[in-house]
Amino acid sequence: IVHRDIKPGNVLISYNPLRVKICDFGLATTIPGEDYMRARKYTKHIITRNYRAPEVILLEPHGPPSDVWGVGCIFGELLGSVYPSSHAGLLLHGHSCWPMSPASSREHKVIDENDQLIKILEVLGNPEPDELEFIALPNTRGYVEAFPIYRARCLQGLYPDA
Repeated sequence: IVHRDIKPGNVLISYNPLRVKICDFGLATTIPGEDYMRARKYTKHIITRNYRAPEVILLEPHGPPSDVWGVGCIFGELLGSVYPSSHAGLLLHGHSCWPMSPASSREHKVIDENDQLIKILEVLGNPEPDELEFIALPNTRGYVEAFPIYRARCLQGLYPDA
């Protein structure tokens, strides 16, 4: 099962005894195999924006790693809340999500500094050229290639007290 909406609001924690449970499986799907994942047509608007993995944003096939991405975002936010002098709040706080946003019906000419993918690149840096080969949609690949150069940030810089 792929949950497809891992975010803090869908994680339930009890402390006595300590248990963590995932809730709200409204967007969940099953993926029985690799071929099925490639052939499956997905709904575009899944996963709360600030927890979307790059492959979801780029409308590429996705699976369990997109849930792992969401968990990683949650851990980043937890670190920020435990160490207040560090990066606190949403780890990747974007306001738009091209090509998923409603504006995607027009050709995207201007790079929005608040685009969710830009927020990801500000932390992880730009992908290498061979990493762009998985992007199937030519307009999307061109969009990603046109981004300014971002260098990966050291997590110690984001969370200096951790």
